[in-house]
Amino acid sequence: MANLYKLANRISGEVPGCDLDLVMWKMSEALRKIYDEVDWAFQRGITYANWLCPGQVANSGTFTVTPYSNTVTASTGASQQINGYAALPGAALLTTLQYRDPAYSIYNIDGVSGDGTVSYVTTLTPGSGQTPGTYTVPVLDGGGSGSGGAVAVTVESDGTVSLSPVVVTAGSGYVQPYFTFSEGGTPATFQVFQNVVFTLDRPWLEPTSGPGQPYMLYQAYFVAPVKDFHKFIEMRDTTNSAPIDFWTMTQAELAIRDPQRTEFTDPSYCVPAGFDTRPNSSTYGYPMFELWPQQLDYLPYSFSYRRKGPIPESFADFQNWNLPQPITEQLLGFETKVCLYEYKEANRDKQEARGSGANWLLLAALAKKSYDDILDKLIAIDLNLNGEAFTRLPGRDQPFGNAPYSNQLGGLNVGGYPERD
Repeated sequence: MANLYKLANRISGEVPGCDLDLVMWKMSEALRKIYDEVDWAFQRGITYANWLCPGQVANSGTFTVTPYSNTVTASTGASQQINGYAALPGAALLTTLQYRDPAYSIYNIDGVSGDGTVSYVTTLTPGSGQTPGTYTVPVLDGGGSGSGGAVAVTVESDGTVSLSPVVVTAGSGYVQPYFTFSEGGTPATFQVFQNVVFTLDRPWLEPTSGPGQPYMLYQAYFVAPVKDFHKFIEMRDTTNSAPIDFWTMTQAELAIRDPQRTEFTDPSYCVPAGFDTRPNSSTYGYPMFELWPQQLDYLPYSFSYRRKGPIPESFADFQNWNLPQPITEQLLGFETKVCLYEYKEANRDKQEARGSGANWLLLAALAKKSYDDILDKLIAIDLNLNGEAFTRLPGRDQPFGNAPYSNQLGGLNVGGYPERD
């Protein structure tokens, strides 16, 4: 087990002006570069995973949009469908989905909240033995200073509440709207909802404005299962028994094929789409991919992939870290120095007199040469660890000429040429 903390501490003393935090940061960067040098034997393990496309989860109702604002607000109808989906067992997180006007660009959803008003109310339990009649009840706020909301609750002749209460006034400023109802017997219970507000990954810059705007809510982009994702081995649509091409299409080519992203059917391509940059995402920094054509049905996709390798992040990681074979501390040390020397050169004082100070570029070149020399030796070792490096040739249909056993020499005949017809 390597103690990368000791290695970083030694390098900090060898490279002037580099504190330990900077060295550890650049050491992680160096390890990423080493992982990308070749297909190492330790990267050859295959892991299997799936994406479950949720389909189009909502498109009823409308949204209110405002150019240059990064929030969009759902109507009551849209909020009911979205909240209904989110409450289903196994529903996808709303922040993993994408929002769009059917005719315009796709937006990631960075956050989900409410608009502070009373949008609608659902009945959780009908109660019993309550006094029949219609009652107007003020809406309270359990987590803020919201006020002004009120609902009308109707108790049927049998003493139960069978219909959802009607919103009389929406109020404003609510965080956790609720109300209590007690008109005899066992009280009915209710849940109060606000209109859904999506915070988008960028300002709304489409030629639509105001309420009543159509929308689609589905998943267009899918996140790699791990942060150190290396590459796909294969991908398939198991429902329709079809392979998915993950090596041909780019975003630039896709912009020519389907600039509006209005082709919706079973995907044929998996296209790199950058990295997950959504704030507070559990997969922040993971590679993202777009399935195209875009899928609006509830279907799974299976694939296998390879990982690059783990990267130390915490202080404890650096103290107890297993470098995968055949990578050595010596190799990592020289690549770390290359990264540090390049960093020092990039941050050199521009007012510094020519010829003064260290020649960081020369030091980087010398460290790179030592790194390359070690890398060549380690690649040779790695080939012996990598079973895929062996080439297997098929046997011949016809035997070689001459007998395989030599009676004259009393041993195997290793010579000979193929016989010609």
